[in-house]
Amino acid sequence: MTVVWPFISANELSQDRIETRLLIALLESLRQAAFMVDHGTRTILACNSRAEQVFGYSADQMVGQSTLLLHLNAESCREFGENGTPVLENGQPFHTRLWMRRACGACFPSENTVMPLQDVDGRQVALSLVRDLSEESPSTRFSKVYGRLTPREQEVFALTARGLSAKEVARNLQLSHRTVEQHRNSVLHKFQMRSVKQLLAEVATLGAVSQARMGQAAE
Repeated sequence: MTVVWPFISANELSQDRIETRLLIALLESLRQAAFMVDHGTRTILACNSRAEQVFGYSADQMVGQSTLLLHLNAESCREFGENGTPVLENGQPFHTRLWMRRACGACFPSENTVMPLQDVDGRQVALSLVRDLSEESPSTRFSKVYGRLTPREQEVFALTARGLSAKEVARNLQLSHRTVEQHRNSVLHKFQMRSVKQLLAEVATLGAVSQARMGQAAE
């Protein structure tokens, strides 16, 4: 079994503990890389075999280590904590996308979901799920994000993909320039792009302009 549960020493840990057996079954049943993390110290307390496959470390190499081991760098780890802690302390799950690092040093895009759990042996813990986005084709990832845009955001995106400026998009949709910029910023955030230029380059690379124009087919 690749899941380790080091709340107490191995000699003291009873395999008959229903909590332990349920945790092991839960983690191993998940298709995503799964970690149980100490919320306060961000120490990895347990992981499943999928986590070993994704990150390239053995469970023994990960358990007891800081989650910094899995992040791109210290700054990325710090930012992840600063953004996620307030959400988790409010009892809500935290969702984000970021680049992470495998044991071999290779970086990969990931989607993370962290869920706060009740105290376990006096510790505040969180269940962290990591989905390796590199296993999906770029076009599949694009389609998924595009599908999460609101109808208005899709309209703004479609016109932007055709090369229209923000002012031209505003005239076409009879919206204010400020409103169009807000929709554009929302689109960039969802695609995790820093600029319209970067987004359009991605669209061109994927050959996805035709999909973006679907919303304008009635013109």
